[in-house]
Amino acid sequence: MVNTALEDCARDAGIVLSGSVIAVPRARRAALVERLLAGRHWVHADVIAGSYLGQEGVLAGEIPALAAAAGPRLDIHLMVDELKAAIDALPRGIGRVTIQCPPGGELGDLVDQARGKAPSVWIALDDPSPTTVARALAAEADGILAMLTPPGQPGYAADLGRLGRIRGAIGARVPLGVDGGVNEALIEQLKAAGVVYAVAGRALVNAVTEVP
Repeated sequence: MVNTALEDCARDAGIVLSGSVIAVPRARRAALVERLLAGRHWVHADVIAGSYLGQEGVLAGEIPALAAAAGPRLDIHLMVDELKAAIDALPRGIGRVTIQCPPGGELGDLVDQARGKAPSVWIALDDPSPTTVARALAAEADGILAMLTPPGQPGYAADLGRLGRIRGAIGARVPLGVDGGVNEALIEQLKAAGVVYAVAGRALVNAVTEVP
């Protein structure tokens, strides 16, 4: 059901994996969540809307079941334009809210709002510019998720140049994760960059899409 080679590589590197549920059809997501939790991985649920829409994300009606199943190991990644409304709609008791960094505005208030839903709040960065990284750090989130591919858009290979620029800017101030194009061939480079958390989609769970 999952790519055990990627599991083993990440485990040896000390990197926590988070399986993206949108990598499989909706009917197979419950089975995937069960397998991810059994492997001591996290469950990553992308909510995609507005200007980020390039593929279908998790629907609002799916979130309560995901929260009930995965609870403290559920990471809900909000790639939406209306972040305040999206955070408000989330259930309490999930493990993490990841906020896709908007192009402008105050991030600190969003982080504070999200702390009412989850004990951990991360900011996902697509733009690795010093100004954007500084905004994210000023919001005092619990971690930074470096987007190695454009958020919400399928079909891209990982751009490790983004990771390098973000790593250089944040230093060791907060934990660093990655999302987009992660596979076993990249694990050693991610380890060398100090990555501790990696979201993986089809490279981890593609076997689930096979029809028995």
